[in-house]
Amino acid sequence: FELNTTIMYPHGQDTLNQILFHPNKLELATTGNDGFIKIWIFIPSNTNKSKHSIFINQYLILFKIQI
Repeated sequence: FELNTTIMYPHGQDTLNQILFHPNKLELATTGNDGFIKIWIFIPSNTNKSKHSIFINQYLILFKIQI
């Protein structure tokens, strides 16, 4: 599998801290300085949701950063 995609500003203007890929599914998780964990799922091309293969943000989880 070769990933040829770009997610522009996955956490707005805040820094992207980490990206983790699921070992068996076309899913990934990102964390950023905005305080959110985002779960992204792959939508293949030629579906009723998309004409192109894309990743969409399926879940948004707020986490608290303590210093």
